[in-house]
Amino acid sequence: MIRILLTKYPEILLKMNMVFEGGIIIFLNKKDIFKALFFVLILFLILNSSYVQAKTFSSQKNVRGIYVTGWVAGMPSRMQDLINLVDNSVLNSMVIDIKDDVGYLSYQSDVPLAEKIGANKTKIKDIKKLLSILDEHDIHTIGRIVVFKDELLASNKANFALTIKRPFDGEDFVKKYFDVNSFIKLETDDLYRFNKNDLELKNKALKLDKRNKGKSDDFKIVKSSNWVDPANEKVWEYNFQIAKEALELGFDEIQFDYIRYPSLRNGSSVFNKNHDEKIKVINNFVETAYSELENYNKNVSIDIFGLVTSLKNGMSIGQKFDSLSTRANIISPMVYPSHYSKGVFNLKEPETKPYQTVHYSMKDALKNSNKDVVLRPWLQDFSINHKYNAEDVIAQIKAVEELGISEWLLWNSRSRYNEKAIKHFKLKKNKENNRYQLVPPY
Repeated sequence: MIRILLTKYPEILLKMNMVFEGGIIIFLNKKDIFKALFFVLILFLILNSSYVQAKTFSSQKNVRGIYVTGWVAGMPSRMQDLINLVDNSVLNSMVIDIKDDVGYLSYQSDVPLAEKIGANKTKIKDIKKLLSILDEHDIHTIGRIVVFKDELLASNKANFALTIKRPFDGEDFVKKYFDVNSFIKLETDDLYRFNKNDLELKNKALKLDKRNKGKSDDFKIVKSSNWVDPANEKVWEYNFQIAKEALELGFDEIQFDYIRYPSLRNGSSVFNKNHDEKIKVINNFVETAYSELENYNKNVSIDIFGLVTSLKNGMSIGQKFDSLSTRANIISPMVYPSHYSKGVFNLKEPETKPYQTVHYSMKDALKNSNKDVVLRPWLQDFSINHKYNAEDVIAQIKAVEELGISEWLLWNSRSRYNEKAIKHFKLKKNKENNRYQLVPPY
């Protein structure tokens, strides 16, 4: 306890041997009284302020984070810069590659199949040490696992690869319908560039259209070189093993990415899987993932196409937003404005309208999702056709926060972020909801 006595003559009280048991006596004269009051006032404001700098993370607080590649995570100097950014901003989380979109792991895994197919890469020399350092800084670590786009697994395990129905074109078409001599070489599928009169048809009755196309049912069955079959439960088990190992190593959360079928073009399609069947497969994978990882008592999240939040048909990739939102606890739609075609949301160039694009996308997400799911969108901090600056990143964050969505992630494939945009915002503690929310300046 501290007791403050106001007097002109503190030395007299000392000579009187005044004793205050269990506490401290502070003597102040009138000259010091204003200084003391000012000090107490400042101390009171600090202790009771709703604006915070230290952001100890808990599952009840909002995740605001950045993506970190496996290679960057293994570079101490780069990681220190990113840690400093998180420590001194509204950020509190990092999404770190565990398995990338080729199939390589970021560290030496003990999962047998990963070792067998050569998936282990020493991008991060000591993953436990890295996670320990991030934990010391109260940084929430999310391990990203790319699931069904896996070139290494598809090429090493042919029975795991996705089967695709592909139209005849180019060399395949020529070999079927024409007598080809050794002088004819086709390296592309643009047969229409050739004059069909220069080639002799095997079947004289065959009629070709203006683009040298034959029968509409001409196709071949091929194995994908970089996509595995989402319906193959052995593929599921491989990724679950990687996820479990990551949680045991110390990751706070697992994020599954590329949980979809490929978006195929030029008449190709997934063999023997219709639209509804693809949706069922992806839903079942998500349900099983949560069941498999439930005992770890840690968060699991999924990434989805941004446009899926606005379309109810699941597109052609198996991601039906409303049904996924009843199966996943946390969903991260990739609402990058650069990924929206001209005219979407009646915007001439969505990429040049970051606020509007993200606003409409996430407004649809709120409308079409289960109310209990946490929405944590991926936002764009990179440039494609339109050069993105701090204002463009700020606009996206503002669009999300103004909809009442308090979680988001920034993506940059090189893990280089616009600090001006990130440090533009401050945090405010919402005591009623035990949440952190962003406050102006906008």
